[in-house]
Amino acid sequence: MAVFAKNPYCGFNVLRRFHFITEIAPLCVIIKIMNHDQFLKLFQKTLFDLSYLDTLKTIDNVQVVSADLDNSIWWNNASIAQPPNDETIAKVEDYFRFINRPPVFYFVESPNSQPFEQLLASSGYHQDSYEVWMQIKNPQINTTKFSQIKKVETTEDLEIFIRTIDQGYGADDPDNPYGESGPYLDQIRKSFNLHGPRDIISYYILFDEHAQPVSVGSLTNYHHIGYISNLATIPSQRGRGNSYALLNYFLHLSLENHNHLHCLSTEVDSHPHRIYQRFGFTEMFRAKYYSKTP
Repeated sequence: MAVFAKNPYCGFNVLRRFHFITEIAPLCVIIKIMNHDQFLKLFQKTLFDLSYLDTLKTIDNVQVVSADLDNSIWWNNASIAQPPNDETIAKVEDYFRFINRPPVFYFVESPNSQPFEQLLASSGYHQDSYEVWMQIKNPQINTTKFSQIKKVETTEDLEIFIRTIDQGYGADDPDNPYGESGPYLDQIRKSFNLHGPRDIISYYILFDEHAQPVSVGSLTNYHHIGYISNLATIPSQRGRGNSYALLNYFLHLSLENHNHLHCLSTEVDSHPHRIYQRFGFTEMFRAKYYSKTP
């Protein structure tokens, strides 16, 4: 799902960094160092450019995002790189009240984030989501079922994609940590209708041997990062290697796009988390959403 952040942690998480390589010319390579907040900020800007987010603004040292079509916490929150003071918290709460959304704070988990968590808990906030970002290094690609995967190119393709993801994200599904897709499906339509099929984000459908759609997923390419998302399989087709086939396909595409980081995110200790671990993904960092119900 979507995550948001603003600046380096300034002591909040300064030692938790990762490296990736950006090639700017033959035989010339620059190694960039990002902490996790900078990484998430870059991801957030990409979502804004793709029209998944409608607002991106800064309140003091806090970056705030919102989406018109979806009021869930993943698209409406205030991401922090350091604990805000009481005045800033009040400003953020006033803004969310103005747009008729509950206030939500999002931050990377670290030992130094615990005092802020305690402050939020004492102020009526509760933890809504606990997510893990994962990466895989040197993936070994299995091409099984690649011939059954089709890229979404038209609005007709997109409706097949949306119907399949809607079946894959059902309510009360023990394999699905997010619940029903709901308004998120309208966000996918909005982004596709505004931008069409693009290299920066592409959607794919896996069909079975009877040409029926059974699994879907998407790949976002930005700044030499390949981000895998929207993986879903209809319940009757689970346990048949469909999600693994899409994971392999997206990693194949990510490598072809010369990405140096291949990653995804999900809820901690969820069914998808365990699947990704078995596939070979390892943890990068964890992050939390805290919301306050009016």
